[in-house]
Amino acid sequence: MSLLTFNNVYRSFGAQVVLDGASFAIHRGNRVGLIGRNGVGKSTLLRLITGKERPERGQVILQPRIRIGEVEQDPVFDEDLTVYQSVLEGRPDLVRMERELRGLEQLLGDPAADHGAALEAYGSLQHEFDRLGGYEFHGKASAVLGGLGLMPDTHDRPVRVLSGGQKTRLALARLLLSDPDLLLLDEPTNHLDLEATEWLQGFLQRTQATLLVVSHDRYLLDAVCNRIVEIENCRAESYEGNYAAFHLQKAERVERAEEVYERQQQQVQKLESYIRRYKEGNRARQAKSRENALARMEIVDRRRNPKTIRLHMGHAERSGRDVVRASDVCKRFGELSLFRDLNLVVERGERIGVVGPNGAGKTTLIKMILGREEPSSGTLTVGTNVHIGYFSQDFQSLEGNRTVVEEIMSDTDLDIPAARSMLARFLFTDEEVFKTVGDLSGGERNRVALCKLLLQRPNFLLLDEPTNHLDIATREGLVAALGEFDGTILVASHDRYLLDRVTGRTLEVSDGSARLYPGSYSEYRRARAAAETPPTPQPARPAAPGRNGASGGPAKRTARPAPAKPIKAAAPEAAPKKAPSLPRLEKQIQELENRMKSLSTRMNDPELYKSPDMMDVVDEYDRVRQRLDSLYEEWTALAG
Repeated sequence: MSLLTFNNVYRSFGAQVVLDGASFAIHRGNRVGLIGRNGVGKSTLLRLITGKERPERGQVILQPRIRIGEVEQDPVFDEDLTVYQSVLEGRPDLVRMERELRGLEQLLGDPAADHGAALEAYGSLQHEFDRLGGYEFHGKASAVLGGLGLMPDTHDRPVRVLSGGQKTRLALARLLLSDPDLLLLDEPTNHLDLEATEWLQGFLQRTQATLLVVSHDRYLLDAVCNRIVEIENCRAESYEGNYAAFHLQKAERVERAEEVYERQQQQVQKLESYIRRYKEGNRARQAKSRENALARMEIVDRRRNPKTIRLHMGHAERSGRDVVRASDVCKRFGELSLFRDLNLVVERGERIGVVGPNGAGKTTLIKMILGREEPSSGTLTVGTNVHIGYFSQDFQSLEGNRTVVEEIMSDTDLDIPAARSMLARFLFTDEEVFKTVGDLSGGERNRVALCKLLLQRPNFLLLDEPTNHLDIATREGLVAALGEFDGTILVASHDRYLLDRVTGRTLEVSDGSARLYPGSYSEYRRARAAAETPPTPQPARPAAPGRNGASGGPAKRTARPAPAKPIKAAAPEAAPKKAPSLPRLEKQIQELENRMKSLSTRMNDPELYKSPDMMDVVDEYDRVRQRLDSLYEEWTALAG
């Protein structure tokens, strides 16, 4: 039985039809990538699933009592809660049960209380808490926060002090923790740097949840999805496999559809020719029969691929050999050092990708090359005959009160016909060229900015997140154009596909330093992985066994201790001699407690959350904790 079924759904907004006969189903365990060009109706489809909109015709059928999880565009938080408290709201049932367990533990410590009833209630509640994953809950919460870049030093901060990007990541963390039946993710990598994107990708690969992911990230769709649903021409077409498989299957479908169209057109032409030739005379009856057959024929529409932007960068004027030279460059803002002792030479024709966490200084470096920021120390010079074309991720070059055609004409000598012809290459036609820039979507503004960039005829491209807001087809067009460009490129991006296809060296800006690696992004990641070794566990001092264990959990905010076990009443007489098996139990407990401390040390290290081993460490911690709980109960029974 499917979790979700779209049955011949129709939805329009005024004269604009968004979905017409859209049909598909999502079964439990599916990992569906929802793709399509900007504006085709992907967000409308998500709103139909959540009930925020209703179809005009057709049905959206959800399995009864299905729990849907989504990140809203403007997530709502209690601003006074801490980051850690807020993420726990993803599982209010476990928070409530944990609070009740603590209350029962206090009751069990009260000599005047009815221990029998309390023990029975505690045992039942503890069993349910364990069944629902309560003992893994805190470790998973910390792992999700850390993986999304919200490290332990942020966990005690109130939500109100977070940036907009951090709040989006917190909302995503809360969603991932909530364990819904159907997980809806709309552009989940927005506001994530590359490390967090790769962590999220790994998490989604491991989760057992059913997924519907809207994304323009080809690498994410390839790694996570086992089905693709494409919205095109108001219909929804399903393809088995990931994005790469979809790409091949769609090409085959288009080829087959073209063959069907051509065969039918040949048949139509033959029928029409026969009708014209014999509609009068001895064969008029046969001609009439063919005319009726032609009228009953369902004519196949020719399948045409939607228009794509046509980007041709053209020949770049030759610059000097050294395009940019940085010597011992440092950049500080007060006590904050973005990077220090940067030495870099960008030579003519080179293509360098700039990567690093959000806020590490990538955009600042670009602005220093532009001359809009000065180094705190050191020298940075731009070479001779270098003409810079700058793409700003916040579209600083655009004026919101101009029309699109006015914006294109503002820095050029183009007349209106020439400007409109240029804009048509970027999919602005008819009345669209008279839209105000401030009223455009992010993807439309991106296309205007790219059009202006092309008109500047630069020989050095400085690009800051140039694929933001672009759908896959437009990204591929941009990547192809950059691949043909014969000038110099320095691009800061979170788009792994672009970095792998375009760049030949990678500059990592992180932790107050900048380091240059040979090769594309994937080669840089392999070099980093080879150089990284997990931290050596520190030996822990043995501790006597106790109800909660010596470690008490990984750290104050990395994981919370499980509810304590009930306290057995002490015998009135002298304690009996130890059972023969107690020394063996105590040795096992001590070894596991030491292992818990080692794992806690690793879970307190922010570098863990950048590592592919992260979930293995969290899983081992949970297994060790469960085994310790079992041994504590056995030890208490024997020692009691």
